[in-house]
Amino acid sequence: MPKPLILRPSYLSHSGHAVVVKGVSRDYIQQQFVTVMAGGKGPDVVHVWVGALPTLAREGFLAPLDKDVAAWDQKDLIPDIFWEPSRTPQGLVGVPYDSYFTPC
Repeated sequence: MPKPLILRPSYLSHSGHAVVVKGVSRDYIQQQFVTVMAGGKGPDVVHVWVGALPTLAREGFLAPLDKDVAAWDQKDLIPDIFWEPSRTPQGLVGVPYDSYFTPC
């Protein structure tokens, strides 16, 4: 089972968004994930292996995040080299994750 996602209380109280977090086993992520995404019922946010980003983007499973990242005030704290795996012909489709950077 993946580690639980902990959202900051400030995000929950100020965002105005309802957040439902569901963990899935690694076995699920393979074929069932692709099937759910292809059916248009996939999650809004997903934590995947960086090597899967180009394929998921090419198949249309990931939305470009260029505008969102451009408006993010902490984006410049992440070195360019860490952004490279997320850059695809479809656009920027991922945000590097590390405990030092907090996107919310």
